[in-house]
Amino acid sequence: MENIRMPLRELIETAKERLQELQYAPTTINAFSRYWRELLEYAEKAQTQYFSVTLGENYLREVCHIDVAEGTHDPNLPRWKVNPPKRVVYLLVWIFRTAAAFSSLSSSRGAVQKS
Repeated sequence: MENIRMPLRELIETAKERLQELQYAPTTINAFSRYWRELLEYAEKAQTQYFSVTLGENYLREVCHIDVAEGTHDPNLPRWKVNPPKRVVYLLVWIFRTAAAFSSLSSSRGAVQKS
């Protein structure tokens, strides 16, 4: 699969739209948005505007104190503070990978021009 770059803000907007299409409660979308704002701030400090799985994992580890690679988190954090930020990042990863797979499929059929 080719290296696809997707702006983080665009990916977050796509995620919000998808949650609305699936009729998620506005309170859930607002809660997710809080973590997305933190992720945007983290990305700005990291001087990137593009999403990557590594960016999401680093955000979880450095800001939320959740190490998904090790499967650990700050033992002082209750589960209700661990699961939401992981879900937020996992949703972005799923949309990102779906878009990358679709782009790869489309380009292999000649529908998308590579620059």
